[in-house]
Amino acid sequence: MRLIDDDKAQNGQIVSARHQFNGKGQRSRIWTATKDKSLAMSIIVQPNLTLSKMIAFNKAIAVAIIQAIHNFYPTLTCYIKWPNDIICDDKKAGGVLIENVIRGQQWAYSVIGIGINVFQEGPLADLPHAGSLFHEDSKPNDINDLMIELYATILKQITTFKEAEINIFYHTLLYKKAQLQRFKSDAIIWEAFIEGVDEKGDLILTKPDGSLLQLKHGEAEWVWDTQ
Repeated sequence: MRLIDDDKAQNGQIVSARHQFNGKGQRSRIWTATKDKSLAMSIIVQPNLTLSKMIAFNKAIAVAIIQAIHNFYPTLTCYIKWPNDIICDDKKAGGVLIENVIRGQQWAYSVIGIGINVFQEGPLADLPHAGSLFHEDSKPNDINDLMIELYATILKQITTFKEAEINIFYHTLLYKKAQLQRFKSDAIIWEAFIEGVDEKGDLILTKPDGSLLQLKHGEAEWVWDTQ
């Protein structure tokens, strides 16, 4: 963001770190990265799109991340958990935070922040639902090579930007789609089937009684399975 503010940013520029202490997450949460075990990177891009395409752009980035992980680790099955988590083997292995710079009516820049656990092993006691990409085929140079794969896949997705195709892929990769999922709001736990994510970025749910619900980010908490 300082590069953008100082008019020194370049389209496609990467900023990365081997060790991150104070990474940004959604809703002011902190994302920490263990030294040399996690991928922590931001890509500065000039989207060249209208503001109405912002949600589609977010979906495109999420799809590109899953595609890059699959290209790099073909045996891993990963999903997008609404709105911004990367899920592998039912554990949160990473996340993406996109911050936009709007100047007047022009979408000037997006900063695509990505954090992915790569080499963390075993269950993390303080974060029971956290995981990583680590498996028997992992190699010492995986973090840098994965960063290159992510970069290339994301830029390709942005450059081509086929919105209808992106939406199909996104819903194919949506975690728990068509399944009954528990949520918590106002200390009450309730269930609904996940249908998809609309053009406004809301999660579309069907309650067991058949009624439809549009859930905005932050309105309810995702309840993880206890297994």
